[in-house]
Amino acid sequence: VFNITMVAGPALSAPLIGILGEAWGFYSAAAGNAVMVSALLFMRNTTGKQGLSRRSPVQDMMAGLRYVRQHKDVQAILALAAIPPICGSAVNALLPVFARDVLKGTVEDVGILMTASGLGAVAGTVVLIAMGDFKKKGFSLVVCIWIWGLAQIAFALSSALGISIAAMVVLGAANAFLMALTQILLISTAPPTFHGRIMSLFMLSFGLSSLSVMLFGAMAQAWGAPVTALSAGTIGIGLSAILMWRRPALLRVSGEPQIDSEHVVQDNL
Repeated sequence: VFNITMVAGPALSAPLIGILGEAWGFYSAAAGNAVMVSALLFMRNTTGKQGLSRRSPVQDMMAGLRYVRQHKDVQAILALAAIPPICGSAVNALLPVFARDVLKGTVEDVGILMTASGLGAVAGTVVLIAMGDFKKKGFSLVVCIWIWGLAQIAFALSSALGISIAAMVVLGAANAFLMALTQILLISTAPPTFHGRIMSLFMLSFGLSSLSVMLFGAMAQAWGAPVTALSAGTIGIGLSAILMWRRPALLRVSGEPQIDSEHVVQDNL
């Protein structure tokens, strides 16, 4: 559903922005967020207090961090998954600059590029579903990072709308495939008592992308958007190569449960 909105949102907003102006894009986004928050207010806990932790949130958080520190594969998966959100923000934040200054286009071209990314995301999700429960998920994770990085480099070097659209499709597909596969690996590898904390750390990478936007914005101001996106894609590939070199066992991760009973018992005491 999320990936479908990535297609429908830009396709609908681009012509509306062209007619009503950019301000209405922010108004509609704020209205959508208000609806989402209102829906959350109606959510109720139907499970009661059974199974809830008797410790403080800080103790629970520290237990989750200890689990990650003690399991190198989980560390590597989380580190890999953080690369596209952080380095990919160079393209996402600078997309209007690419459309205007590099492709010599308009706001409609921004919508086309974002829609292409959404279509790629839907395709990437469908491909992962079609693959089923396959082996070498860790290897696929690394390959997906490299495909994402090469697509970002291709987008940075392109000055033709058609090539840029194709690169955005690949970027969207690689991102969706990577994010879904990462969640599968984390959920299937970690014990259930740590699922919430592990997924919170996974989502932290999206928060860090907000900080990287400021860095890439400064780089774009100094050296231009293409150089910034090219550098970010290259850095992403380089970081994944370092992780693979430091943790070669990651390539053999298949998503099978690796529960360390001693640590789980200690955590639940």
